[in-house]
Amino acid sequence: MIKPEVQFELLLVRHGQSLGNAGIPAHSVRERQDPDLSPEGCRQAKLLAKRFRHYPLDALFSSGLLRAVHTASMVASMQPKDGAHTVEILPLLTECNTLEGYTGQTMVEIRALYPAAAPAEGRSDAQTVLPNDETTDEQYNIDRARQALDYLKNRFQNGERVMVVAHGVFNTVLLMQALEVREQRFDPDFNNTSVTHLTFYKAGTGPWGFDVRLHCLNDRTHLFVKKTLFL
Repeated sequence: MIKPEVQFELLLVRHGQSLGNAGIPAHSVRERQDPDLSPEGCRQAKLLAKRFRHYPLDALFSSGLLRAVHTASMVASMQPKDGAHTVEILPLLTECNTLEGYTGQTMVEIRALYPAAAPAEGRSDAQTVLPNDETTDEQYNIDRARQALDYLKNRFQNGERVMVVAHGVFNTVLLMQALEVREQRFDPDFNNTSVTHLTFYKAGTGPWGFDVRLHCLNDRTHLFVKKTLFL
């Protein structure tokens, strides 16, 4: 029997509750398309960060939207000494159908708000943090999710622990591509700061013939535990 060889672990996270999720009216295109966290979202992000404060990550990614960057920055701020203290901004992770006239914050503007943010490996400050050609086409979002997975698979080969903080719809597309699920009725929930844990194995070594394994879906236990647990 072939011994399983872990390529990398993926912790797929949805951002904390945003002002938009909370139903707070937006007064500009930026506030509508790129809202930051609500007070409840900040609380959720802090509890998520406490959950992983003794669990070192090898890399931490976020989309370029503020609600995701803020959530990931909270995690980075509580990482142990040997953990990930930089939030790598990867435009491929942008929520589906975001633009609609919104071009996004620049990397300089994001870093002014969240100093832990930096361009993902292979990108620079000069590049936009949102995809240039966002559309409502479903195949486009599927292709973008596949590109994000390819980026991670090509970069991580040695059992690294990687957290990706993104968005409800995009996370659904990404998960379906990772598991090669084609059934349209498969529509998992991704609640705010939920954690979905997958392990990717090197080709041909995964258990039961599968090269990806789903350990948990939409895990929010950090939001419901006694207050003393993460203190």
